Amino acid sequence: MQLALLIVLIVFVIDLFVPEGVAASVPHILGVMATLTSNRRRDPIIVAVLATFFTLSAEWFSPGRGDTELWKVMFNRFLVVTAIWATALVIYLRATAMNELARVSKQLKKELNYASRLQERLYPKESPKISGLDIAGFVEPAEQLCGDYYDYLEMNEKCIGFVIGDVSGHGIGQSIVMSDVRSTLRGMAKSDLSLGEILTKVNLQLVADTPDDIFVTLMLVKVDPESMTFSFASAGHCSLLIRASGECEVLRSGSLALGLSEHATYSTEDDHMFNVGDTLILATDGLEERHSPEGELFGRDRILQEVSHAGPCSSEQLIKRLVTSASTFARGETQHDDITMVIIRRSSPLMN
Repeated sequence: MQLALLIVLIVFVIDLFVPEGVAASVPHILGVMATLTSNRRRDPIIVAVLATFFTLSAEWFSPGRGDTELWKVMFNRFLVVTAIWATALVIYLRATAMNELARVSKQLKKELNYASRLQERLYPKESPKISGLDIAGFVEPAEQLCGDYYDYLEMNEKCIGFVIGDVSGHGIGQSIVMSDVRSTLRGMAKSDLSLGEILTKVNLQLVADTPDDIFVTLMLVKVDPESMTFSFASAGHCSLLIRASGECEVLRSGSLALGLSEHATYSTEDDHMFNVGDTLILATDGLEERHSPEGELFGRDRILQEVSHAGPCSSEQLIKRLVTSASTFARGETQHDDITMVIIRRSSPLMN
């Protein structure tokens, strides 16, 4: 604003001493344009008023203008004034739009912060304490709202359920879908339905309630703490079972992601032994797909390598090791996808 006022004042002084000074008054427009740096709507109007006054009054206070007829001089000056006010109007409308954009942006940021806080409350506050099992969960959103989901479920027959899912995309809509899936699974957890039947019902609900471009990959695992066996059902999601010997089994099925087809069905894979020293890693693809500046993916092999080097550490320590290793591998590259994990390690009751 100070620069704009200085410009119109200098132009006025020059205009006083330039013969036939119509052209000298034109730079008043530059003074109005100098208010572009201000978001205050009144600034271009104030400068335009001053520029108008200086443009018209300069003719009366200046020395003689020669033989040019007064009406021609004043007509030209009115043209300059018209240009001044046209410029001021454009800048005024721009400032109005910028202020409205700032207001909407501030409101949107406030709503996103609120939605983010609500979403954080949907994740488990602590991991279950079960003799013989060491359990830990982790989520690191790539953006303010997360499209990933994990949960612990109380199931029938004193079993415990673990679920991890990845909603396509990011945003408020995806967080709503995540919340819907969470509520549905919790409502069915203690039913007599098999894991595959539960996923089939969730799929039908998503097909009916969500747009075609939103789908969910999900893994549902049920562990029996007494027999130390587990079963699982998968909807386009895979997990890793790393045996104490170092052998890795990829747990997956050929089923579609949830929400893609109402005709999709899901089966239950039963009776997998969970032996002492085994590690079950449920993770979304954000960990494997963390990439270096050269575009190389962190990948499954590095996950297995980190698990092998970690030794008999806790699940929480293993998560920290994996996240740190992936971050170091990325060397400052932006995280483009959410990273979510649940790790279950089978320990002896005495160690637990």
